Amino acid sequence: TRTINRVVERTVERVVPDATNQNATVVTKEVTVVVKEEDLITQSIVDNAEKLVRIHTKGSTTTSTGEATSTPTGEFIGLGFFVASDGTVLTDASAVTVGTHYVLELFGHILREAVVATTTPDGTFALLTPVVQEGEKPPSATPVVLADPTSLKLGQTVIAIGGKDRTSIAIGVIADLSYASPDKATLALIETTIDNARFMRGSPLVNMFGEVLGVHINGENGYVPLSSSVLEGLFAGNAPSLTENH
Repeated sequence: TRTINRVVERTVERVVPDATNQNATVVTKEVTVVVKEEDLITQSIVDNAEKLVRIHTKGSTTTSTGEATSTPTGEFIGLGFFVASDGTVLTDASAVTVGTHYVLELFGHILREAVVATTTPDGTFALLTPVVQEGEKPPSATPVVLADPTSLKLGQTVIAIGGKDRTSIAIGVIADLSYASPDKATLALIETTIDNARFMRGSPLVNMFGEVLGVHINGENGYVPLSSSVLEGLFAGNAPSLTENH
């Protein structure tokens, strides 16, 4: 097991001014500890598993013969994860249709209805917003933390998180980084040593520190990177295209 030195604590000491010294002095002390790689990976999985959402079509209130039924969820279509504190979820746009309502299965098997609000112009990502009925309290959630795409390196340890019925993971490394243009200004695809066939669309790829790097998109041989600028553009309705130039 590798060990990693990481600054995990900052202690701020405040010196109160006395009669002769009216300027307070603030001293910041950094404490560095040794952290095992496997401990970071475990914590990364735990943190993100609670932010993972399983997306289903809406169930039916009646059977084909017209009898009443209580099936709240229909077909399982993919995964997503929280990207905003109001419970907004991001997923693979190919799994959903704008304006259509779906049922989100949250951590702890809590069910919530949501509607697809928007997608990126190239059909990569989609946002689902929670449906709040009159008189209901608006939902809240802890969103994922996004990594800086420019920090990614070949050989970097990554973790894929997925699972239809329960959380499953796979650990690998970044094998290749593909860019949308020759100047390498925009990262288009993260290829890893992880078997993509094990993970369904919408599954997130994270690093050891729990930061989301990308999303498994249907038809892609890897993970499409998700940056803060792309997410902000998606919320604003003007997200850029991530189509790769070959």
